[in-house]
Amino acid sequence: EIDRINIFAGHENARWGKPKKQLPVCIVTGRLGAGKTTLLKNMLSNKRNLRIAAAVNDFAQLNVDSEIVKRSSAETGVVELSNGCICCSKAGELKDAVWSILQKSDQGEIDYLVIETSGVTDPITIIRTLEADYGKMYRARLDSVVVVVDTDDLAHELQGNTTSHMLDSNQLQCADVILLNKCDLVSQPEIDTTRSRLQEIYPGIQVHQCSFGDIPLHKIIEVSEQTLDRSGSKGVIAHETARGGYDIGSGDLRALRAPRPDNLKSIRHDQSHVKTQRLDSTSFESDTPFYLHKWQDFLRSNLLNGVHRMKGWICFQGDKPGTQYIFHMSGRRRYECTLDPNNNSASIVRLVLIGDGIDVELLQENLRNCCAPLSNTKESVDAAREKAKELLATDDRFDLWDSKGDSTEEDTMLYFRMTTCRTFNITERDLARTHGVNLNNVQIDFIERVNYANGGFFVNVKYFENDVYIRYDLAGQHEFQELWDALQIAAKVLWDTVFKHVQLCLCG
Repeated sequence: EIDRINIFAGHENARWGKPKKQLPVCIVTGRLGAGKTTLLKNMLSNKRNLRIAAAVNDFAQLNVDSEIVKRSSAETGVVELSNGCICCSKAGELKDAVWSILQKSDQGEIDYLVIETSGVTDPITIIRTLEADYGKMYRARLDSVVVVVDTDDLAHELQGNTTSHMLDSNQLQCADVILLNKCDLVSQPEIDTTRSRLQEIYPGIQVHQCSFGDIPLHKIIEVSEQTLDRSGSKGVIAHETARGGYDIGSGDLRALRAPRPDNLKSIRHDQSHVKTQRLDSTSFESDTPFYLHKWQDFLRSNLLNGVHRMKGWICFQGDKPGTQYIFHMSGRRRYECTLDPNNNSASIVRLVLIGDGIDVELLQENLRNCCAPLSNTKESVDAAREKAKELLATDDRFDLWDSKGDSTEEDTMLYFRMTTCRTFNITERDLARTHGVNLNNVQIDFIERVNYANGGFFVNVKYFENDVYIRYDLAGQHEFQELWDALQIAAKVLWDTVFKHVQLCLCG
């Protein structure tokens, strides 16, 4: 018997066969430096059983955010969408990327997609595309639009003002969830005021607060936590249960949310393009490490006026080969510089700067100057060191490590720690063993607080064997005295939080 072949089988299966499941999609959006990439990293780190893919859009040519996510989540598929905005010039690439991920979803490799937009993206175009009944993304289901807000920026803007241009954001009007991020930088009354103002303008929208983008997944996307009894059985009601994986919702909750206004499209698209045209970006790459004092001066200069965001990787002269830091500048000149444990880049310095009306050539020239050799004289550095030592001696919470290295770069450095050993007349060993104070963590926390201050100050970490020190380069244009107030503020916070119990214990 001759086998019969149905040449239309593929078409019939596609049209009348069992429909393929839709892929849930979360859009993470927000202004430049709000903390979108940090949130995405946390989502990937806490995904449990979910197989999450990420599409990361960056307005600049060098996609720093995508590289950071890749380094921290090597097992997760990350798609780069660089040098443009996915609400306009990169819209086609986004559709191609989603189509490719949908194929992996059909094969059971992907459960969920997170799209991180650039800080200048108007999400309404992406929303409309995801909600379309045809085209490459018709099988992608919009689950949630999460707008990340820099709470410190918004709270500062609301001081003395009843209105704020940040509150009338195109992105906020699209939100299903508003995430008040960086709440560690503001007081609880400021958080409450900011939350109330947002809920007044956008009633019915969920508003959550967090720091460093740390928030449970079920608060921002439609998933539910599985519960396990002690034997590991799923869904069993018992007195002793443990957290299991996540179950993805059906999307029914989305239907209960308030519909978006019909005029969203006309409101946003033109405004989005006006914002994009005003912003410039430039990328800087160098195989030569920065001199720390040049970098300190650059961060305190007027050259950064108009620069809203800076991010990438930096390295300093005198560090061990392969030492690289992830650097961020956001908000009101807040700096974050952390050691990158996943460094695998051949390029030592890679930075992106995004701003409004910035002088690209002047910025490039001064960044190149950060790689130039020392300019200050030994006499001026020695005089600066003596003044710094005198100041540190007046505060017994600090200990100075007065040791000079073999190189010229090390000769310009000042190393110190906040230990309070002289205050309590005890050793570092006693602080750790008896009172549970991890002094290395204290130094890292101290550095973060100084760099997060709004004065443009920058100090860096230095590792000596098992100890962490605070490092400041004395060869710069600014004296240590100018940094002193910022050091005092950071020291007071740590004194009141980390060391308070030591004082109470010693007092009996």
